[in-house]
Amino acid sequence: ALLACSCHTSAHVTRPSLCLHSIAIAIAMASSLLLVLSLLLVGAAVASPVIPTKYPLFMQCDPKWANNTMGGDNPEYDTICIQGCAMSSLAMALNGKGFNLTNDETITPATLNTWLQNNNGYTCIGGNCNNLVLDSPDQLDPTAIHFLAEAEKPDASAMATWVKQSNPVMIAHVRNNSHFVLVVGYDDEKPDVFYVNDPYFQTKAYMYSDISDLLTYAIAKV
Repeated sequence: ALLACSCHTSAHVTRPSLCLHSIAIAIAMASSLLLVLSLLLVGAAVASPVIPTKYPLFMQCDPKWANNTMGGDNPEYDTICIQGCAMSSLAMALNGKGFNLTNDETITPATLNTWLQNNNGYTCIGGNCNNLVLDSPDQLDPTAIHFLAEAEKPDASAMATWVKQSNPVMIAHVRNNSHFVLVVGYDDEKPDVFYVNDPYFQTKAYMYSDISDLLTYAIAKV
């Protein structure tokens, strides 16, 4: 099976989760400062965002689902608020493309999480049971949803083309491999800037250099 570690960790299966541990928080804070400085440096040019598809913004710490446990059952560690950035990003992607769950239920982090729990969508690695089985969403509609790859990012122009085509959908690994976000747009005037729906931080864009790798899905529009 194809796997991704949960929120704020590497997508590679060999690394344990350190989600919201003090080291990860310190790294994230430093990354935030560097990101703000980077965006200020390119801010002289007028922003020209291109966002072809409208995706909902789901925050993983929304009180409606923040404390729902995922693959594990530890209420202090295995919750959507702490571990759910990749899953929440996937929920935004599927919802934005018009998909519902098999019982016609609207996709949110809460409903997708429950569906994953009931459909072998999580697996345990190194004691962390919140690892997302990346190809599990294919079950929702094998003709329209396909996990493609977990791979290094292509060049910025290729990413912009994918955004423009609305496929493949990109879930980006950012903040020193500690967090996942949904890529929703690019900037016509600043080719190194990509707009995102960030399920945890109040961040609207990341620099190309802040993105380490991508989870990609081919998702047809319903």
